[in-house]
Amino acid sequence: MKARPGLATLPPALVSGAAVVAVIGGIAWAATPSGSAATPPPAAAAAPAAAPAAVPARGPREPGRSTEKPIVGTKRQAPVGVDRDSELRTGVTVRVSGRRSLTLTGQGPGDLGGPGLSFTVTVRNNSSTALDLGAMAVNATVGTLPASPSDAPPAKPLAGSLAPGGRASGTYVVALPDTSARDLHVEVQFNTSERVLTFDAR
Repeated sequence: MKARPGLATLPPALVSGAAVVAVIGGIAWAATPSGSAATPPPAAAAAPAAAPAAVPARGPREPGRSTEKPIVGTKRQAPVGVDRDSELRTGVTVRVSGRRSLTLTGQGPGDLGGPGLSFTVTVRNNSSTALDLGAMAVNATVGTLPASPSDAPPAKPLAGSLAPGGRASGTYVVALPDTSARDLHVEVQFNTSERVLTFDAR
């Protein structure tokens, strides 16, 4: 049969190659939406590993319960007069004495001048262990108002350690918050004891 005029006759090898290319191109185009290049989906983020639940060594504490020692100063002792002993613990006694009126001279910022009082605190240690006098706090009230401590002479608070069988005295000075009041109330407390000792000098 003769070829129609205007149409080129291709060799058989070229025809076969073109057919293969067309088939491969058709498959790739069909696999990609709208003929665009295929983009691999993003890799899914790895989920964090769940931390193992903590296992308590002991059962949970009940609310409101504590294994701590009692708070210092929870046992207020009955007041005693000056020149009388009050027991801090077995073998240890405290006494307040030597109340005296004086005029204070301020020794530095915040230290008040004017009328004041001084008194002596004596500690006797007849127990078998040393007593830390630096753990002692002395607070005074004159009338119904707290009295501010002063470093004015002759103030010399107790300090250091008191050995078994020892005795030590310290002088404390306070400024009078109310010059018309003369009733002195002293509280002595150690951070190693639950007791609060109280002394009244009227």
